[in-house]
Amino acid sequence: MVFLKIFGITIFFILVAFAGLATKILLKKNGRFPNTHVGRSKEMKKRGIVGFQAYDRKVQREAWHQKTVDSDADSSCCGCGLSDADICAK
Repeated sequence: MVFLKIFGITIFFILVAFAGLATKILLKKNGRFPNTHVGRSKEMKKRGIVGFQAYDRKVQREAWHQKTVDSDADSSCCGCGLSDADICAK
């Protein structure tokens, strides 16, 4: 019996919380919460702060452009035993 009473009170508080959030969304202008994501915040952009995803994209793009495709094996590959012997002999 005590379990049902506690369970009922818990469900009641959860419903009140959801109703409060729904009321805030419905009554707020444009029905949205403020944008707190670092990458999309105007104030953060003014200060030059970017989010992790934007920073990661930038680093990956720079790394991709710096990559050079070389048909010859470099010296670090020759010791593994998987490369051609005549390429490593160069």
